[in-house]
Amino acid sequence: MLLFGCKQVSKESAVSEIAEESSFEKIIIIDPIDENVVLKYSDIYEDIQYVKLETRSDNLIGRIDKIITTDDKFIILDIAIARKVFIFDRSGKFLNIIGKNGEGPGEYDSPNDIAYDEYNDELLVWCHNKKTIMKFRLDGTFVKGIKIDWWASSIYVVGENLYLAYLNNYTQGRGKINDYNILIYDDDGNVVSRLLPYNKEKIVMSPPSGTIFSTFQQELLFAPYYSNMTFRIDLDSAKIQNKYYFDFGEHNIPRSLFDHSVTPKEFDKTVRGDSNYAFNITFIETSSHIVNLFVYKRRIYTCIHSKESGITRFASVFFNDIRYLHSGGMIYTCKDNLLIGCVEPKGFVELQSTVKEIKKSSDNIKEVMLKKMKTPSFLFGNELNDNFPKVINSSTITLSEKEI
Repeated sequence: MLLFGCKQVSKESAVSEIAEESSFEKIIIIDPIDENVVLKYSDIYEDIQYVKLETRSDNLIGRIDKIITTDDKFIILDIAIARKVFIFDRSGKFLNIIGKNGEGPGEYDSPNDIAYDEYNDELLVWCHNKKTIMKFRLDGTFVKGIKIDWWASSIYVVGENLYLAYLNNYTQGRGKINDYNILIYDDDGNVVSRLLPYNKEKIVMSPPSGTIFSTFQQELLFAPYYSNMTFRIDLDSAKIQNKYYFDFGEHNIPRSLFDHSVTPKEFDKTVRGDSNYAFNITFIETSSHIVNLFVYKRRIYTCIHSKESGITRFASVFFNDIRYLHSGGMIYTCKDNLLIGCVEPKGFVELQSTVKEIKKSSDNIKEVMLKKMKTPSFLFGNELNDNFPKVINSSTITLSEKEI
């Protein structure tokens, strides 16, 4: 549990101005960025397990924006399509939906973010338009709403009945910009701590959705979007301390881009376009690995750094040579040393096509895959078209009867 006094105020400077890389505990080098590398799952994973989420007419998921895992449940957030929060048990059985769409008590127009409260075994749902943190039991029972004065990009639980709101100061009403980017609220909606001063003269981005707050070994970690740094938040002293620096070399976003002459819209267009810059969007730490997802030239790369060996591997394209059921999947969260992500149904539809080809010909699975690589749907561009077949040929691929 993290304990701190009321009304603490951080005097730390804004994220874009925090100390040079030499002050971080660890520097993880991601340079040069090879756009054409293809990694095997066996290069980084020991095993893969699949959980098929039960599909019913009343629980259709449009898009997975966030996954939270408890000891016995998966909590799935769909912000824009279904606009719901779904609860499944760890076997994939559908349990219930949290809240519902509407304007009444316990209702939201859209669940913009979620956070699990392990102290009370409750779920927090952030409703952006209502500026309200809504508390639910995991069976769907509405507990209460906590109204705050600001719009936020994300929320997080930092202690018993203590909730963090990361403000998006660019979306506040005129004259309502807060002097801080992070506010800590108690259960009655009172601000008990303020961190990360907001620099009105520079572009200090409040992030889109992403895993920017996490906890590892009771440390609260902060990995801002559009950044290559991860910080430790000390709530006792209301200070933000440097922890990890991801060095993209010449692809680091230059600090000059954070200058006041650049608008947020221009910044976003410059960094997210076909620029030569790389930046993190998700950070996860386990006892054995540091995992970050970063964007470079419109592609999302999964990067995994081993704490034991010091080896860092990353790629935007993977080949599943462990259990050949799909070719990729976005990682969202972790539970102990399990990384947890999702794969769309279309990843399995392609497998069905491959199995049919194998059954009606004398070709083995490698030969069928290599033939499919020649079709337009499998063209990656650049050297990936050459590297992917090489990885297939060097892999041991088998399909069990159960998988078939």
